[in-house]
Amino acid sequence: MLTTARNFLLLGFLPLSAAGQSANANRCEAPAPIWEQVLDATTRIRYEQNGRYVSQEQVSSERRRRITALLEKYPDNFFVRRAYLTHSKEGVANEQLIAEFKSYAEAHPADAGAQHLYGEALTGRRTPEAIKVLEEVIRKEPSFPWPYRQLVVIYQSPRFTDRAKLQQNAEAFVERCPTTRIAASLASGLSADKLRLYTKQLRAYLAGKKDEDSVSTYYHLWRLEFKATPAPEHQSVRQRIAEDPVWPNLKTYENCPRSMRGLRSTCLL
Repeated sequence: MLTTARNFLLLGFLPLSAAGQSANANRCEAPAPIWEQVLDATTRIRYEQNGRYVSQEQVSSERRRRITALLEKYPDNFFVRRAYLTHSKEGVANEQLIAEFKSYAEAHPADAGAQHLYGEALTGRRTPEAIKVLEEVIRKEPSFPWPYRQLVVIYQSPRFTDRAKLQQNAEAFVERCPTTRIAASLASGLSADKLRLYTKQLRAYLAGKKDEDSVSTYYHLWRLEFKATPAPEHQSVRQRIAEDPVWPNLKTYENCPRSMRGLRSTCLL
């Protein structure tokens, strides 16, 4: 995964102190060995195995089985537990999942991650209650990044749309975890000035990186560059994207991200 860079300072943001950035590094992303296991248990499960097509239902079932086993191995790891929540929503009744995460939160009252995951479990089912839980986590531990991300999800949903709150929480997450792929996916919620600065910083950060997450993050960068650039100048953005050195590296990935399809023939999709 991408590692939060201490020298990645967003102009126009209030950068965290060196100590704050160091503390947040482990809160933004899981340690690589654990994250590799999460990916193997979830997104890397293919729809075709041994030449045989596997259905969506079969894939979802296998993901739940694997991530449940991984949770048994790392019961208190925030990122494993969050992946378990995400993939369990496909096959477990929402109220059952809410009860499970409420129980875990009650057993870990001082753990910001446990409280946050309860709020995330509530989202979409009892969203007003989720907002209260997430805001309480922020009040108690404002440096913890994940409630800001979940509030972006809530405030961009049709029923709870709030542009000001969406922007506020997007900026808060990007400030705390600027080099992560999730930050790049949320950055479209930034103000115009901050978006332009962020895209420049992100492009400089990604230069020369060839790991799987960096390659995927380029898609978000390209989308953001189009948004940050006036329409009459889009041709120059297209030209820059076409010349990006990351393209040849896509050949090393059997499953080119669908979101990159059509941007250049190198993807062959």
